[in-house]
This record gives sequence, structure tokens and C-alpha cells, in this order.
Amino acid sequence: MHNDVTRVLGEHTQRVIDYLVSICPNVRLIFWCLYKRTRVNNSSYPRELWYDKMASMYSKNVIDIDRFTTTSEFQTMILDESGHPNEKGLELLSNMITGNQGL
Repeated sequence: MHNDVTRVLGEHTQRVIDYLVSICPNVRLIFWCLYKRTRVNNSSYPRELWYDKMASMYSKNVIDIDRFTTTSEFQTMILDESGHPNEKGLELLSNMITGNQGL
């Protein structure tokens, strides 16, 4: 049941992102929560909803977290199990948005 609901929500999310990209082709996306759930945790999400797949699918619009940090370093940038960014995480997000290369 969990995977069925996750799949339905994931497909809806993709439709919303597709629409957003179609009306705002220069939009930049950061899949912070997805990175945490599928890179840091071994998610039960269907594989087509994992960070790597979504980042690849939206490669023209995504700001790739891997360009700025490693998975192990990313783990030091989250405040809690939900993946909220701590101070280092907010700094990372700022660097990603402004284009300051991390690695």
C-alpha cells in the first residue's frame, strides 16, 4: 500500500514539475528532501522517484547537490530526521542558489 500511494504522489509531483518547467523553462530546482531520503537513507520510494533519476530527468533545470557536496558531508548539514537544513545546510543552499561552487 505504501509504495502504491508513494508512486501516485510521485507521479503527481512529476506532472506538477513538468507543468512548472513548461511555463517557467528557466526555473531552477533543488531536490533537497529527495536527496536526503534516497541518498542518505535507503528509501522505500520506487526507484524512478530517487534523486538520481529525478535529477537526470530534469537535468536542464536541476541544481545538482552532488556538485556542491558529498553524501557523507550532506549528512552533517541536516538538523533532524526530516531533513531540515541546519546552519551548514542553509549555507550550502545559499551557495547552490548563488552559484558558489562548493567542492
